[in-house]
Amino acid sequence: MVSKIYIILLFFITFGVNAQNLSIVQPSVVVVPFTTTGQDALSLYETKFEYRAIINEINHSINNRGSFMPQDLQEIISRIKENTVLNEINNVDIDPTKRILDNVSADILIKAEIYIFNENSLNSVQITLKAIDKASGKTMFASPLLTSPSFKTNDFAYLAKRVLSEGDAIGAFCNGVTNAFQNIALNGRSIQVIFETNSTSVYKLDDEDKEMNTFGDLIIEWVKNNSFKGYYKIRTQSPKQIYFDDIKIPLSSSDGHNYDVNTYAKELRKAISDICLKVKGGERPKISTPLISNGTIRFYIP
Repeated sequence: MVSKIYIILLFFITFGVNAQNLSIVQPSVVVVPFTTTGQDALSLYETKFEYRAIINEINHSINNRGSFMPQDLQEIISRIKENTVLNEINNVDIDPTKRILDNVSADILIKAEIYIFNENSLNSVQITLKAIDKASGKTMFASPLLTSPSFKTNDFAYLAKRVLSEGDAIGAFCNGVTNAFQNIALNGRSIQVIFETNSTSVYKLDDEDKEMNTFGDLIIEWVKNNSFKGYYKIRTQSPKQIYFDDIKIPLSSSDGHNYDVNTYAKELRKAISDICLKVKGGERPKISTPLISNGTIRFYIP
């Protein structure tokens, strides 16, 4: 018999970066169960001893490495339960995955896919770990498939420990995540931005200002001047859409505060308003709040 559950480790990162030195303050970690089978992952954690044991051992192993400090999952579950009640009162339907992510602020998701095998009274576990940059949805680092020997035991914490300690697999994984994060800190985080017009758009991407710069030209110029180290890539450009499939943004602002995709979207929203005035003048138009999901910002031109 094989049971399967996905687990997400979420790394809360505080950091500071300058040109000569990269300093990452020790992040905190919380292990959150997640499934793709339609099961309520949080109920699995609360009702299934084997999954709690494995999660707790992952926490323990990470904590022993000294790289990250795990936080209390039960506090997050309590917050989710409270917000779930409020959503039900307001008739808001939220899927389990979104419910988890809405209640946790994180920079890095570590997905741990866990298999539990039982055959002839022998138990074993397999774990694979994958680090995902939450802002962009891109994979940062992944472990190989880690497998424990089969034992006649129900001590799933021991089985998880065997998996994670064999060849110092957890150490290699934590080092890989740290190196990947340092690379992002040095070279910027990748996001996608899409600008589109629709049937209600008054402004068009091929509208021109007095210097014959199109609306699209001005957007591209702003992105160039405000991306990290000037890095950006355009997938498509037409009178109806400009699709940046890779824009680099910093992890911290010039004053040392955290900088994320929401901060970039806020600045970009102001820039679109300024561009509208430059192209047509008149009153400042209302700019709709952009849609932000999985590291992608989608703007509809007013």
